[in-house]
Amino acid sequence: AIVSGNYDFTQGAAVAARAGYASEDFGGSPSTVSKALANCLKKRPNCKKYASLFSKYQTNVFNAAFLCEQAAHESNCNPSAVSTAGAGGLVQFMPGTWKDQHCTGDRFDPEDNLKCAVKYDEYILKKNDLSRYKNILSSYEIVLCGYNCGPSCKNCFNSQTKAYVKNIKSDYSEDMRTA
Repeated sequence: AIVSGNYDFTQGAAVAARAGYASEDFGGSPSTVSKALANCLKKRPNCKKYASLFSKYQTNVFNAAFLCEQAAHESNCNPSAVSTAGAGGLVQFMPGTWKDQHCTGDRFDPEDNLKCAVKYDEYILKKNDLSRYKNILSSYEIVLCGYNCGPSCKNCFNSQTKAYVKNIKSDYSEDMRTA
């Protein structure tokens, strides 16, 4: 288990399983994930320097290729990036979300940011009744909706969020399919 403070990063697998999702929703065997991460890094050279962090913080639910695509779409793997809304860092956190999630360290530090992103992804899984979406969205689509527009996924079906989810899903699926 990957544990930080009192937070066990492997909790998400249990949450997904209770809702009827397998961890395979987020990707297959270690060999496949390794190849998928290589695919992400190949098409996103800015992300290469964070490959070890993606591998370090992957869980049974969020594999390294998924984390790579999430960071690539959030900031183009630029830990100094700041959005027009004020989100910052590798996986773009708003200051309030950083505080609400009890993230520690510096949101512009790639490792602190990615560690908190995994924690937040798993929080989104726990917060939502996944069975409600089961026939509509996959687990990772729910996570991406929540990451983009708020953890409760309310009002997440706007065109901006739909495009965000579609783009990451497409790139992640391609990484896994060609692995």
